[in-house]
Amino acid sequence: MTRFLACLLLIAGLAAPMAWAAQATVRSGDHGDFTRLVIHLPRPGEWVLEERPGAAVLRIPEGVTGFDLSEVFTRIDRSRIRDVVPGALPSEIVVEFACDCAVRVEDQGGGMLVLDVFGEPKISEVLGHQGRESNATPEPDVTATDLPLFLPHPTAPPGVPDRLDANVQQNAEIGEAVKAAEQRLLEHLGRAAARGVLQPAQRLPTRDPALQPAEPASAAKPVDSSIPLGVLTGTDAAIDAHMRVNGEGLNDTTCLDDVAFAIAGWGAEDFNTGLANWRSQLYGEFDRLRPEAALGLARHYLHYGFGAEARGSLALHEVSQPVLTILSHIVDGGTVAEAGPLTGQAVCDGAVALWAVLALPDGMDRQDVDDKAVVRHFAALPDHLRQRLGPMLARRLMALGYRDAAETVLRRLDLAREEQDADSKMASADISARSGAVDRAQDRRKEVVAKNTTQSPEALAELIVAEIAAGRPITPETADLAAAFAFEHRKSDAADRLAWAESLARAGAGQFGDAFAVLEALPDDNGVARPETIYDLLHDRASDEVFLTQIFPRLETAASLSARTANRLAARLGTLGFHQQAVLVLRGGATGSAGRERRLLRAGNALARGQSRQAEAEILGLSGRDVDALRAQARDMAGNHAVAARIYAALEVQDKAAHAAFLAEDWGTLANAEDPVLAGIARLKTGARDPETGPEGVLTRNRTLLDQSAAMRAMLDRLLSSYPVEGVLQDGQE
Repeated sequence: MTRFLACLLLIAGLAAPMAWAAQATVRSGDHGDFTRLVIHLPRPGEWVLEERPGAAVLRIPEGVTGFDLSEVFTRIDRSRIRDVVPGALPSEIVVEFACDCAVRVEDQGGGMLVLDVFGEPKISEVLGHQGRESNATPEPDVTATDLPLFLPHPTAPPGVPDRLDANVQQNAEIGEAVKAAEQRLLEHLGRAAARGVLQPAQRLPTRDPALQPAEPASAAKPVDSSIPLGVLTGTDAAIDAHMRVNGEGLNDTTCLDDVAFAIAGWGAEDFNTGLANWRSQLYGEFDRLRPEAALGLARHYLHYGFGAEARGSLALHEVSQPVLTILSHIVDGGTVAEAGPLTGQAVCDGAVALWAVLALPDGMDRQDVDDKAVVRHFAALPDHLRQRLGPMLARRLMALGYRDAAETVLRRLDLAREEQDADSKMASADISARSGAVDRAQDRRKEVVAKNTTQSPEALAELIVAEIAAGRPITPETADLAAAFAFEHRKSDAADRLAWAESLARAGAGQFGDAFAVLEALPDDNGVARPETIYDLLHDRASDEVFLTQIFPRLETAASLSARTANRLAARLGTLGFHQQAVLVLRGGATGSAGRERRLLRAGNALARGQSRQAEAEILGLSGRDVDALRAQARDMAGNHAVAARIYAALEVQDKAAHAAFLAEDWGTLANAEDPVLAGIARLKTGARDPETGPEGVLTRNRTLLDQSAAMRAMLDRLLSSYPVEGVLQDGQE
């Protein structure tokens, strides 16, 4: 029984790869400008096209045991295609041309290859006329190839001079053909090297035609390569077919074709069936990896939204697949570190525009986007991918300034379900917030928080930030919920962002001690915290006691904040009488309007500490009414009362101008003061007398002197009451 089971397993193992191998059918059709051959393969797979003079060889490395050619010439004549015959291998067919023809192969998907033969010649025919023949090799492995970039002289046919021979100048047509062929060859080599198909084994040697004459044709060395230069692989054709000049793009951009993003057709109808299919094809005979199966498996994963699994399959494929790698990060909902080939493709009319927008990093400034193409190709995605990518796409479009397109994306999502999910509500909140509908956005976020989904922590964080920005307080319950989310996700990628939200919430709730504790526990390179916001809340909302309690241990930190925030903190310290501490906060430099404000604050603090010279030095070179007021105070403090009086008078601060003039004993100016007491004192000091009335006589003069003495006494009393002197007891005081 055991032997029977072993035999069964052996037979099943041998039959598994054979089950996928079968005969391919070739049919034809005439389309006027070209003749088409349609090859129906048993299953999708890689293909290789080798161009030869007057013919082309199509090879299917895997899954084909032969070709049915019985119906090739039932619908076409032999004007372009002379014959189609089997090749040296069962997996090859040879298409013989009856004209100077060009050939093109495209993979139409579903195991159908199309080979078109055109009547006009192309550059490969020029190479053929020069005697360039490909060295056919059996079933090359194109996944990793080392091709030396040393290019020997091509073999020249009889009667045609070598390209380095001086006689080439006598034949302009051949010279131009050689030049064009050489340029095309170098372009193909450069493209292949950039894709990783070619890896230089040595540097290209420098050859001086003047010093090194051309070698005879018989001595020409063949190119040491496992891939003939006339071979076009399925990988090459797929990449070439993806590139096209999009004349309808916003900037005539060279765009990637839709074939590279046909994700809707990459998956089987059933995930498990497709998974089993591709995994069974991963390894062939002798456990040899089949790269095309790894690529198919990766695409199958991408179709169903499994980005990490797709990257695992791509790792098996030795040729880099940058587009598929980018798509794998996008479907996972992650960020793309480098857009690579999708850079600048958002202006295109094809499907690449959709993926280029999704690949943009957060915080990008507005840029040109073909938003209509983005919405159109988004609608063509499978429903499960629309549900996953739609909210992210809507937020990205809104951030780029395309509000209508963002709303259209969300409407398409809403049509497919009865109620918005958390992702869509978050996207809707973002659009509302950017449109100025802050209250509506907050309502959406509150709904997401209440649902307690995976989006709830992010929704709460955005809600707290928006509440603080609107100047509204945060309830202690909200702060506690933020702390719970931060603790729960402390080891996730969102840990720093949620901790910052907790710090904001604590400060908004007036719990500044806890707010600073959370803020200072964040790593220095967190990238999300804005300490100025916490210090601004401390300045605006904390009582004097709380303010001083929290700011005194953090004077060094306060000094390192933005100039605007540091100035505000120093101003409040000065107002509370802590001028020395204010100076510590203001010790750094600043520019612009904040720098001017800082110099004025320093001058005010210097005056408060009795340093008039320091105050004038701080405002040296500045101008303005606020500067003149400080300068007048400094001059007054320094004893230069006359100058201070003139500055005050220019500022129309009459009371201070009169006081400075009084101290300067400028009685002439003071005689016209609005203050009657000071004006009277000035008149007394200058000897001015009120005119006498009544008849002349001793009694009258004495009565006048008594009246003036009483008036002067009253004036002195008013002067003392208006300008009390420290240390002198007032009436009624003991």
